[in-house]
Amino acid sequence: MKKLYFLILGGGKVKISYLLLAFLFATTTAATAEVLLNENFEYEGTLLYNSGTNGWWKYASNAAAEISFATTPALSYPEYQPVGIGRSVQLTNTASGQDLYKLFPKAVGSGDLYISALINITNVEDVTTANATHFLCIIPQTKSGLKDGGSGSEYAKLYAYKSSEGKYKLAVTRSSSTLSTTTDEYNYGTTYLIVVKYTFVDGVTNDIVTLYVNPAKTAEPTTANAIYSSGNDGDASTSYGGITAIELRQGQTSTKNAATLTIDAIRVATTWAELFPSATTDPDPKKPVISAPESIKFGSSYYVLTGESYDVTVNIKGTNLEGDVTFAVDCDQVTLSAASATKEQVMSADGFELTLTLKATGATCDPKLQIASTNATTVEVPITWTVLTTIDVADLAELRAKAATVNLEGEPVFRITNPVVVSYQDGDKYIYLQDDKGGIRMQYVSSILSTTTLPTGTKIAAGLLGTVSDNFGYEFIPSRDITIDGTATVNAVTATLAEIDADKAAYVDRLVRIEHVTFNNAGGTFGTAQETFSQDDKEAALRLFNSVTDIAEQTIPARATVVGISTSTSKLLIAPRGWSDITVESSTVAIDKATIATNCYTQAGMLIVENATTDIAVYNLTGICVAKAAAMPYASFTLPQGVYAVKMNGQTCKVVVK
Repeated sequence: MKKLYFLILGGGKVKISYLLLAFLFATTTAATAEVLLNENFEYEGTLLYNSGTNGWWKYASNAAAEISFATTPALSYPEYQPVGIGRSVQLTNTASGQDLYKLFPKAVGSGDLYISALINITNVEDVTTANATHFLCIIPQTKSGLKDGGSGSEYAKLYAYKSSEGKYKLAVTRSSSTLSTTTDEYNYGTTYLIVVKYTFVDGVTNDIVTLYVNPAKTAEPTTANAIYSSGNDGDASTSYGGITAIELRQGQTSTKNAATLTIDAIRVATTWAELFPSATTDPDPKKPVISAPESIKFGSSYYVLTGESYDVTVNIKGTNLEGDVTFAVDCDQVTLSAASATKEQVMSADGFELTLTLKATGATCDPKLQIASTNATTVEVPITWTVLTTIDVADLAELRAKAATVNLEGEPVFRITNPVVVSYQDGDKYIYLQDDKGGIRMQYVSSILSTTTLPTGTKIAAGLLGTVSDNFGYEFIPSRDITIDGTATVNAVTATLAEIDADKAAYVDRLVRIEHVTFNNAGGTFGTAQETFSQDDKEAALRLFNSVTDIAEQTIPARATVVGISTSTSKLLIAPRGWSDITVESSTVAIDKATIATNCYTQAGMLIVENATTDIAVYNLTGICVAKAAAMPYASFTLPQGVYAVKMNGQTCKVVVK
């Protein structure tokens, strides 16, 4: 069983003499009779036709946006095309773009086939797997034969789609739009080596497409970056005469977008070794050789943060070394755990462990780790990272102030550089945070926070990171797990309702203490409704968190000191964390005997109040309001025997009901 491979290469610059290069290609041609295509675009004029000498023909009828040669030099990649030859081709994402194909000298209809190329993708717009279209594929022979402007089935399609900001992934499919994608992400502007293998399997709808990215050249890898084998769409096993051409595809359909890229050095062969003839020859067994990773990446799949340190440890090995090994990196944002290692350390069975430390500043840097030893080829390993720009704020007041000045829809990331403390966790919905300058509610995100509960007084260490949304007031959404740094005292800010009302934004989401308030429905019981209370001429509502269960059914006091979280910037709304946040105050009243004689007295076991110019409130000696009435010339109340305090006309009177 033979195999069909696509190989797409991209790489760095390697100096080599053109005399040696000519020798390599001369020997390759002599030794690889089954190389079906070796396309380096060594043409003048246009790619299409060019007086009929280059063999590229138009696929289907799209005529706009002619495929052109790139203005950049030809692409290169070590052990494949170490020095760029000829030119390279530019494919763009344009409406109804021109597509071209080139025939192989013979068709392949069984076994496997390998096709190689160099690609450098610069943009994939906002393309996802749902709206992506392919930029490279192979074409089987048609019943009537391929011709200029004709078309046929397309197989082993290669796609690119946007996976995160500045990154993309690759994907393959047999012939449908169901994609098998890579796990790794790739960088714009970098040349990659990719191999797509098409394997013919007896029967229908069972041919296999395999994708490799930056594989080793000496032998076919045992692990693929992506593989498509389970779809029920057609396959090239049923075509007329097998695969006969490669297609370059560009542009948009009515619903899909393609990548913008440079492509070069396309080859088609029937064995892996024919794609990499120089890599599979036996090396000089005595030559000093250094082995290292092909690339080094810092941070998570998405970002590193400015000002924070990240470590990556790589293993360096060598054979036949003649001298010690030196390490260097050309960027002051990256430091090394060692500047050198002995040749014995590097040639040991375990190799040498080198740790690289990144402390990103946000400045542009494109470094390489350089590894050198006497008479060995110097190895340069690209180092990459993606910086997530952060806005540092010292405290929660500054966080709110900065949030008011930026576009929150762009999801800027804030980092709080001082500790904060948990004032309350409202179930699995919100966690209220505060410091000595302000407060904010933090969304409980189970996929981010490893701790399910954060008790009141939990101290969160400096460096809390997240975004802010404006969801009925500012809401902090953590971007990574928090670090707990012990406990701290949660201090309530003492304020009057008038002070809170004058600057609600300064108190919102903070724990406040309001002393000597009067509840309007004293003597009743707390329920689900928001009870109102007042202080002087300001009135507020008592909000009950869903997670607070010990306040309902408690008797509403006449006077109390209330501690709670101020939860609104539009009205006075205070949410206690439990019954312990409400301290009932006793009612001590001053008695004016003259007022008692003329305005407030008992008659036949009833309390009589006359000439009230304000609302009337009657309290028992525990401070509970037991009766109310609007201002009126004459009011009577039937009460049990006892001592009562009556408030009206700005005075408090004491009456004994017998």
